[in-house]
Amino acid sequence: WLRVEEKYPVGTTVEGTVVSLTDYGAFVELEEGVEGLIHVSELGPGKVKTPVGMFEEGQEVTAKVIHV
Repeated sequence: WLRVEEKYPVGTTVEGTVVSLTDYGAFVELEEGVEGLIHVSELGPGKVKTPVGMFEEGQEVTAKVIHV
């Protein structure tokens, strides 16, 4: 975590694996020990209420870093 801001600066596009789904978003592992949250409010236009059905655990995804 000491260099996470350097490695994943805001605006960077990253690849990761969905490791868990919650009512409020999907947690994506970027590397061992480093996970990010894709919040439901960032999943698209309109009111997405849950990431279930959009993602599956183990799925590879591409995301953009918007906050560290």
